[in-house]
Amino acid sequence: AEAITLKGEGEVKKAVLDGELCIGCGKCIVTCRQMAIDVDWDMDSGLLQRKMVEHAAGVLKGKRDKTLLVSLVNNISPQCDCYPFSDVPVADDIGILASRDPVAIDQAALDLVNKAGIRPGSPLAEKTGGDLLVDVFRTVYPNIDYNVQLAYAQEQGLGTREYQLVEVE
Repeated sequence: AEAITLKGEGEVKKAVLDGELCIGCGKCIVTCRQMAIDVDWDMDSGLLQRKMVEHAAGVLKGKRDKTLLVSLVNNISPQCDCYPFSDVPVADDIGILASRDPVAIDQAALDLVNKAGIRPGSPLAEKTGGDLLVDVFRTVYPNIDYNVQLAYAQEQGLGTREYQLVEVE
C-alpha cells in the first residue's frame, strides 16, 4: 500500500492506496475534490506505459472489429494535453489519421511527427541547437522511451507497429 499525504491546512492526514486493488486508471486523481492524490511522475515510466497498454486492451476487448481510432495530429504541444498549460507547438500540423489498429496509428503519428521535424522558432528548436530533424518526443522527454509502450502493446496482441500509410485528400 502506498501512503499519500493529503493536501490542505491543519492536521496532516494520509490516504492509503491499496496496490492490490488499484488498477491504475487515475480516476481517483480526477475525482478527489480535495486534490489529495497526485501522479508520481518519478515512477518507472515503463511501468506506467505498460499499465496504459493493459487498460487500452481492456477497453478494446470484444470491440476490436467495431472500433475505428481517429488521431488528430495537429497542434502538437510539448506537454500532454491534460496539462493545464502548454507551450508553442513543437511540430507543424500533420493531419488526421484513422485506423482499426491502435499500435499502428500511434507508430504512424510518431513517425510522421519525426519526419516533419521540429517547428523552427519553437522552444524545442532552441534546445536542439538548430537540429530540426530529431526524435521530437525523445527530445522533449529524454528519460521516457515510448518504444516500451508500443513494443508491449504489440507483444500483448493489441496491434502491430507495421503499417501502410494511405494518403487521402
